Amino acid sequence: MRNSVGIPDSILGLPALPDPGGGWSDAAGVDQPVLVPADGDVLRGVVNHTGLRRQRPRQSGADPADADTTHLTLAAVDFATADVADVLARAGHDAQQSTLFIGEHLVLFLEPGDVARLLAGLSGRAATGSILAITAEVHPAGLDSALVVSTVDEVMFAGAGPLHTIQSRDAWLTLFKENGWHVDNADDVTAVNHFELPIADQTAQIQTQFLTATTA
Repeated sequence: MRNSVGIPDSILGLPALPDPGGGWSDAAGVDQPVLVPADGDVLRGVVNHTGLRRQRPRQSGADPADADTTHLTLAAVDFATADVADVLARAGHDAQQSTLFIGEHLVLFLEPGDVARLLAGLSGRAATGSILAITAEVHPAGLDSALVVSTVDEVMFAGAGPLHTIQSRDAWLTLFKENGWHVDNADDVTAVNHFELPIADQTAQIQTQFLTATTA
């Protein structure tokens, strides 16, 4: 869905992730933000702290059309085929500066292999001090992830579901580690219950968990 200025709503409102630094503009002192929204665009915002705050119209109650988009660079990407690191490089991302990468409600729509490639691509552009903040769909430990996804697809979407990657927390932590990221405070879980459904003779609660990672 695009608004009156032709920019996806998911870009104009910064993700509602727990704030790793007391304010997105102050998040661990990173130099530049990159939003990776679920509509398939990679956004690089080269803005100062004031400019970053101005891109939160939905949270502030302002009209999205009034958002300052002067210093934004949009780059289309197909996560199934594109090299995200190359896309960012061509968009002018500075890999020598620390970056806050944000992906809200994105990876659940990607195939597992594409998630791994995304994480690897972002870590390849991550200078020291960079942060990755994403939401991930997490099922209880002990369940088969493929069974979970297929059950969600059948029960909730009549076989035409858009959700492709739901994993246990340990599987997510391993995936991050394998692709150059270290999840901070791995034992501390920040989550909201998303939905529940019967899987393998039990009621499984699927959570949306908020994961914050730094370069390994």
